[in-house]
Amino acid sequence: MTLENFYTNRLQILDSEIALFQQKTDKYSLYRLVVFLAACLVSFFAFYLFAWIAGSIVCLLSLLAFAYTIRKHSRINRQLNHLKNLKRVYQNEIQIKTENIFGNGEKYSNDQHPYSSDLDIFGKASIFSYINRTVTQEGSDFLASFLQQKANKQEIYQRQEIISELSKKEIFKENFLSTRFLTKKTTEEESGQIHEFFSQFEPQLIKNKAFLFFSKILPFGFVGGIVAGFWFPFFWVLAGISFLAILYFFFQTNKWIETVDFYVGKNRTVFYKYSVLIRLICNEKFTHTKLTEIQSIIATEHKFDKELQKLSNLSEKLEYRKNGFVGVLLSLFCLWDIHCVIAIERW
Repeated sequence: MTLENFYTNRLQILDSEIALFQQKTDKYSLYRLVVFLAACLVSFFAFYLFAWIAGSIVCLLSLLAFAYTIRKHSRINRQLNHLKNLKRVYQNEIQIKTENIFGNGEKYSNDQHPYSSDLDIFGKASIFSYINRTVTQEGSDFLASFLQQKANKQEIYQRQEIISELSKKEIFKENFLSTRFLTKKTTEEESGQIHEFFSQFEPQLIKNKAFLFFSKILPFGFVGGIVAGFWFPFFWVLAGISFLAILYFFFQTNKWIETVDFYVGKNRTVFYKYSVLIRLICNEKFTHTKLTEIQSIIATEHKFDKELQKLSNLSEKLEYRKNGFVGVLLSLFCLWDIHCVIAIERW
């Protein structure tokens, strides 16, 4: 069986899986709408027929149910996107002779190089175009440097052994290559935005200790004041003062929150992509000494995957503010936006 026939057959199987997950995600889109409408209806009747305490409890439970539905829907969407990305990998393998979506290395062409032009190392239908499966800018640069520099016999044998081992890891390769499509940016744009984020992002909220203190106690003052006010009316004053303070904090920090959302939000998928790549490497079982050495460095010395995943998750949580129903409740009851930004700054 030729490679083209092999990937064509895999595509047919993959299309069936994609159709199945598409049905699931469509169902959960409907579930989200139903849960949202039910939450609004139940909360209204709870407040109308019973009391504020019962209404608040029902409202909170409804909010949790809606959040769970969103979380479940997000997981299914992530699985669906993975399958779609995998489909692009298969399609690329079929058309590799004419075009490689991972890049042909044209930017590395150098007429002054002693042999790269004569041997068609870079460019269309080049060696680089046929073998390139790099998913980051750093990986592409590293592969190009391999092809531009001389290597001794020992290095060549070592690379052949590594390639031989990696070629047998089908699932690892497919998952690794599919990460290339987790973002819509080029690898150059990804690398540039990451450097921009770490060089320009300067924390502000965590520098103000008084702000940190009041951001913690105000939600308790507001919610506690509402609940206690049913027995001791004086606490309604506490709830009112806390509410005004929450509004003040919100308007004072809203511009900065928008800035953080912009910087982190546009890089969220990039951070997630790198965390997935590192996790794939850390979880795979390698036998070659060089591969285990690289894996050990990534797994024991840096542990970037968890930190990048954490930042991606924080950015995703900050996105809740854009959901009218959930965003208003979270901001009103617990200063959600502010606490997310504080967590990002501390990261």
